[in-house]
Amino acid sequence: MVIILIINGLFINNALQETLKKQIGKGLFEGMAFKKIRVYFYNGAISFVFWGLIFILGTFRTLNNLLSLEIYIAAIVGILIISGGISHILALYELRRQNKQKTKTL
Repeated sequence: MVIILIINGLFINNALQETLKKQIGKGLFEGMAFKKIRVYFYNGAISFVFWGLIFILGTFRTLNNLLSLEIYIAAIVGILIISGGISHILALYELRRQNKQKTKTL
């Protein structure tokens, strides 16, 4: 899990940070393409899920050996699918909000 967080952090640092620097003085997602918005939300979902799992497994050490590895992996995949779906919905909401603002200014 830590390796996934390191890879995700490197991706955020190298790829997404440059885009964020271009947004200085604007809204966070203002004028961004839907694909980029979606990538930001998916990265947030991955970070949220894995940091949460690391916190839970670190806090409740009895859970570490309670279930088999296959069940943990299935749970992680399931949670990632759900959080990815929520991220996609949030990205669509942000895109819709931007489109409403554009039509109001016209």
